[in-house]
Amino acid sequence: MDKNEKHGRLALDWLLNSGVQQIDGESRGGFAAWYDMDKKEHSFTYSEITGYALNLLIAFNDLYDSEAIRRAIKLSTDYLTRKAFNNRFGAVKCRYSTHGGWLENYCTFDNIIIANALINKYRMDMDKNALEIAKTILKTLMTKLYYGDGFYARYISSQGCYQNDGIKWSTSSGPHHAKIAIPLLNIYDITKDAEYLKFTKKVLNSILLKQHTSGRFFTFQRDTFLHPHCYTLEGILAAALYLKDEAYMNSARKGLKWMWGLSLENNGVAGYISNNNPILLDSPDIDSQFFRGLILSKSVEKRPDMISNLLDRILSFQMINPADKKVNGGFKIGDIWFYDQSEKRMTPIKSHVNTWATIFALNAWYFHSTRNMNPFYIC
Repeated sequence: MDKNEKHGRLALDWLLNSGVQQIDGESRGGFAAWYDMDKKEHSFTYSEITGYALNLLIAFNDLYDSEAIRRAIKLSTDYLTRKAFNNRFGAVKCRYSTHGGWLENYCTFDNIIIANALINKYRMDMDKNALEIAKTILKTLMTKLYYGDGFYARYISSQGCYQNDGIKWSTSSGPHHAKIAIPLLNIYDITKDAEYLKFTKKVLNSILLKQHTSGRFFTFQRDTFLHPHCYTLEGILAAALYLKDEAYMNSARKGLKWMWGLSLENNGVAGYISNNNPILLDSPDIDSQFFRGLILSKSVEKRPDMISNLLDRILSFQMINPADKKVNGGFKIGDIWFYDQSEKRMTPIKSHVNTWATIFALNAWYFHSTRNMNPFYIC
């Protein structure tokens, strides 16, 4: 076992055994967004993150004969299809907290991630219920949450309204919704229903028109947060790989090349561009998104030194503390997440062992180590 695999297995063990996946109660099977080392408690249970986890674990199920992985897959699937899914609206609820109960917002991006994971669950073991729920979610996204020139960020049950609040990228329509190409093409590959392919191209072609000549996507007003910038590239890249489309591949590579210019001395990438000024802080989730983008676009062939240095930077965020299983193996979130994008200032930095950062690091390592170019395994 080489050094990188040891790091990978340690991170996988954190996902499976640290307690970040709930094993009882109303949110049984769901994953918390993070573990707060100062408060010594997990955050709310987050459906989007559970979708990432399910997709990742399905990919690793191909690699390892592990009862723990299979059990976590079952628990995640049950959470998404039996607890969080609302058949009336046709989508999965946002999150659950012990004190506040269910937050019954139906978020477009979250359901994009969840639909893809459920389609891959069907591919794994012919789970027809998972497939039917994925189809229902995609129908909701295409008919209720799409308004012709983009997507509403969410439907808020308590207010009975669809919303783009314009306050931040995640609650606004934006290019990151390009990631819907992944579940749409995944379901198209199974059903051969041309409507999925047609809708994919309609969304992506509209988003490509908004790409700056530099390769950059503006993710909120005239700023760019590299986290959703990478989401955008991931949807475009998945389409490029599956459809063998050079225009999509060129767009993805252009967006990645723009990121090269944001490389930091620590080998990560600056996570936010405010008024054309980079905020010189990174995070392992964003670094991992860049890393897997380079692998899948084969851009790494032009910069082999970058991939090695970038991997070392990602691994520097991994927590090594064998005495504390709630921490050991997980990845700490980077400081860029504590930059207030509305007020343009730093806020107090918190010590979070972060679930999606750990998943993205594992996903990047998976693509790097297996050279499996399956775009439907992008988390």
